Amino acid sequence: MDRSHSFHRIARGSWNSRKEYFAAQNDYGNRVCSAIDAFAPHLILAATDFPSAFWPRLARRSQRLLLTAHNTFWPMGQRLGGAKGVYRKAQTAWRARSIDDAICTSAECARQIAQVTLGRVQGLAQIPQMAHRHAVKRVSRVRNLLYLGRIEHDKGVFMLLDAFAALKSDFPDLTLVFAGAGSATAELEALIAKLDDPRVSFVGKLDGTAVHRAIDAADLLVCPTRTAFNEGLAVVGFEAAAHGVPSLMSSIVPAIAALGDGCAIFEADSQDAMEAELRDLMVNEGRVAAMSDQLAVVREALYDRDRSWGAQLARVVLRI
Repeated sequence: MDRSHSFHRIARGSWNSRKEYFAAQNDYGNRVCSAIDAFAPHLILAATDFPSAFWPRLARRSQRLLLTAHNTFWPMGQRLGGAKGVYRKAQTAWRARSIDDAICTSAECARQIAQVTLGRVQGLAQIPQMAHRHAVKRVSRVRNLLYLGRIEHDKGVFMLLDAFAALKSDFPDLTLVFAGAGSATAELEALIAKLDDPRVSFVGKLDGTAVHRAIDAADLLVCPTRTAFNEGLAVVGFEAAAHGVPSLMSSIVPAIAALGDGCAIFEADSQDAMEAELRDLMVNEGRVAAMSDQLAVVREALYDRDRSWGAQLARVVLRI
């Protein structure tokens, strides 16, 4: 038996109200701290989904507290407005005083951590890594759209379905596939059935092999995340890039910075803006091919292990 590592699963409690949510978070944080006390670590690595109210308590239990940031604190390019937003940002900044360093899923996560720590913490950002090389495709026109991810209102799936409904009569060969799972699955399936068009389908949650088959069959990946969700990166854009398939993403998706000209962008929450970009990609002969060509540099980074999350963690652990 390998005693160099062990796993302790601490389940979160369920809740049905805001009061129960905070009680469950507090109970979860306390139980995690108790487990840590029994281990007495030199270093703690905490994810951003761990209650930030417990960051100071974690810091007191180790020599260094590292944050692994998989989500932003607020939507990229947006401001936390109003008294509530200002309070939330100030609260995060106060708690972040306990953080010694950070590994980030995107440059935007690193930027926000630097902002809430007043530049004290300059986290290192990863590039998602792929295990296998894939055949690279190149098409001249967009016709086959793919949504791949969580089926939630905040991820923009219903806005994408509405965009398809608005464009389908002008483009008879347009298709749309939804793949994934989430709390809005039943609602999405009902709306697709109501639309009654064989060109749009929901295929459910896919395993790794099926994900890459779906990407290979697509001309464009669409990631329409809304401002209600604090997107950390959107790894699906990089999975698509491995196939040479460009993306269309909303303006709050941090992946757009790394995907560069291999990604088209529309203003978040605007269905009109999404439809306009989709229409242009379908009528502008050669635009999608040029975007695919721009993904060549991104694609090589997907196999550069020196840019992986693990490599950034090693750098953060070793630096003083």
